[in-house]
Amino acid sequence: MRKLKIALFSTPWEAVPPIKYGGTELVVYNLAEGLHKNGHLVTVFATGDSKTSAKLEYIHAKAGYRSDISWDDKYFSLLHASYAFAKIQRGGFDLVHNHYGAWGAAFAKLLDKPFVSTYHGDLTHSRKRAGFEFLKKLFQNTPMISISHSQARNTPFKINWVGNVYNGIDISKFDFNDKPKDYFVWMGRFTSDKGAVESILAAKQAGVRLIMAGKIDKFVPADVEYFNKKVRPLIDGDQIKYIGEISHLQKVKLLKNARGLIDAIKWNEPFGLVIIEAMVCGTPVIANGFGSVPEVVADQETGFICGSQKDIVKAIKNIDQIRRHKCRERVEKYFTAEKMTEDYERAYYKILKHKV
Repeated sequence: MRKLKIALFSTPWEAVPPIKYGGTELVVYNLAEGLHKNGHLVTVFATGDSKTSAKLEYIHAKAGYRSDISWDDKYFSLLHASYAFAKIQRGGFDLVHNHYGAWGAAFAKLLDKPFVSTYHGDLTHSRKRAGFEFLKKLFQNTPMISISHSQARNTPFKINWVGNVYNGIDISKFDFNDKPKDYFVWMGRFTSDKGAVESILAAKQAGVRLIMAGKIDKFVPADVEYFNKKVRPLIDGDQIKYIGEISHLQKVKLLKNARGLIDAIKWNEPFGLVIIEAMVCGTPVIANGFGSVPEVVADQETGFICGSQKDIVKAIKNIDQIRRHKCRERVEKYFTAEKMTEDYERAYYKILKHKV
C-alpha cells in the first residue's frame, strides 16, 4: 500500500499528548506516532505545547483549558479550526481525519479531499444540547469511524459508518504488577454519569479503601456542584481518598498497585480509556455494563460486568478470583496503539478506494 499524507485534526483544549486528563488528545498522539512510524507523512493540527514525531501545526501556543480559557469561548475554537483547514486545503493531503467533532465536520464540505471523523463522545447525549439538529446534519454528511460497536448502535440518527476502530494505548508505557496493594481505584472526570458517588458507596459497603483521581472541570458548573455537594462529603481522607488530577506516571503507579478499578458508570460511554489502562497494568475492572463495557471487559476473566449496586459490591469481594495476567493479555490482543493504527490504516484505504 502506498504511503499517505494525512492531516489529523485535534482539539485546541489539551496538548497532544495531554499533560494530565485528556482522552481524545491521547488517542490522537498514539495514532500520529503509529502512522509516522509506519512511514506516512502526518501533520497534527493541535496546540503549540504538543509533542509529536509528526509535523505539528498550530495557531494557539498553549492548550486552552490549561490557559484558563472557558469552553464557552467559541472564537478560540473557530480560530483553531479556520487556521487548520486553510492549511489543510493547501497542503496536498490524501486524507483528513477529524477528531474534533462538529468543529471539524463543519469545514468538511469546504475541502476537495477525502474526509473522515472519529467522534470521541456519545452522540445520544448530544440530543439534549442546543444545536442538536445542526450536529445531526453535519455528521449525516460525512464518513465516520466508531470507537465501539455500542457507539454506532446507540447513535440516534443515521450515520455513514465506514468502520469501527477501538482506541489503543502504548503498552510499553504501562507497568504490569501481579502483587497489588490493598486499595481500589476510581479514575475519571467528576460528572454524575461517571458514577463517582456510586463507586464510593460500593467501596464503603464492601469495606475497602478507594483512592480517587480525576478532573473537576472548573468550566462546567454542574460538575463543580456535583463534586462539592455529592462527592466531597463522602471523602474522609482515609477509607475514601481524593488525590486530584494526576500525570501519566502517577496514573501508572496508582493503577498498577490497585486491586481493582471501580467504574460504576451510568451512561453509554463510547469507550473509556481508563478501563484498558487499568487492565494493561494487570488491574481487573468492575464496571456497569453500559456502552462499550461488554466489548472491552471480558466478564469474569478481566473483571466483572455489573447490573446493580449489589453486583458491584459482590464483585469487589470476589476481585481476587481474576488472574491479573489475563487483563494484560486482553489489552495486548485487542487494544494496543499498533492495532489501532493498523485498523485506521485499513479504514483510510477503504475510504480512498471507494470514496465513501
